[in-house]
Amino acid sequence: MNPDSENPLITLILFGYNQEHFVREAIAGAISQTYSPLEILFSDDSSTDSTFSIMQEAAAAYQGPHRIILNRNEQNRSVGAHVNAAFGLATGEWIVTAASDDVSDAGRCARVAEVAKAHPDAGVIGLGWRDIDEDGEPFPGRMLGRYQEGRINKAGDPAWINQFRDGDFGAWGMSVAWKTSLVRQWPPLADELRQEDEVYSFRAALMGMSIVLDPEPVASYRHHGNNVSGYDPQADIETTEKRRIARARMNLATWRFLSDELESPPAFVSSLWSERQLATLRTYLGLKIKACEDNAGWWDCGTLGRLRRSLFPAERRRLIHRPREWKRILPYSWFLHLSTREVNKAR
Repeated sequence: MNPDSENPLITLILFGYNQEHFVREAIAGAISQTYSPLEILFSDDSSTDSTFSIMQEAAAAYQGPHRIILNRNEQNRSVGAHVNAAFGLATGEWIVTAASDDVSDAGRCARVAEVAKAHPDAGVIGLGWRDIDEDGEPFPGRMLGRYQEGRINKAGDPAWINQFRDGDFGAWGMSVAWKTSLVRQWPPLADELRQEDEVYSFRAALMGMSIVLDPEPVASYRHHGNNVSGYDPQADIETTEKRRIARARMNLATWRFLSDELESPPAFVSSLWSERQLATLRTYLGLKIKACEDNAGWWDCGTLGRLRRSLFPAERRRLIHRPREWKRILPYSWFLHLSTREVNKAR
């Protein structure tokens, strides 16, 4: 009897968009997986560089045991739409996702299968990672505390609600695996969404599925100048500030999407959670939306608006902290000038 026949099929999706400098490493990590049975989906969101050509070459040259699938969107569809399209092609019991600028270890999918077997009620498995820089060298990052402690959100345990309030909840997308039954139970993501990890972690908790975080590193997360969630120490002050605002807008779209979804939850959600618990979640989402609106629109409200929102708590949930953020009351160009001068002094 073939021992692989007892293992669940896993789908590993490698998402690509304009990552020609990194995608070869990502492909090498994907096809090196020791787990079987495995299907690997190379999915490109209409890159304008050679990302998809590299994927095609790798698929044509591959002679290993895994099934390789190629997908390319006819036009760029943004993250949410790309995730929807790729998830729709997955046939495995679990969906493991990878970005084309990160690198999966050879044992990543095997570790997913081990954790899934140990936790049959899991809908989300988040595994550990290490940080690397643009050249693949070790980078001084730090794994999230909830991963380090190996947190398990048990099915139906309401403790996750307060964790969500505190911003200490869910699995991070670069090293996550989703149970396919979780994905199939919910409507597609909005096209413009960029944080499928936040959405599906939230949805899994609402469904009463366990979320299992394991600290064992199974992938390398690359920090470079083009990723929104990473940190680039070489970036100038203006680029860093623009990235911070972009993250706030990304978060804002996510919280609004979840808030709208929670207004009319599916019947299986209403049967698991009391109306009071759902109302609490709506309140927390409202607070997150308010905070993101503040950060995302900070420079759009003008100098007088920034003064008003800084001095009156009713206009802003927290006062500006010294020494950095008080300068943001000033016109944007003044803030950048002063910040740059301080950085130069520190050097």
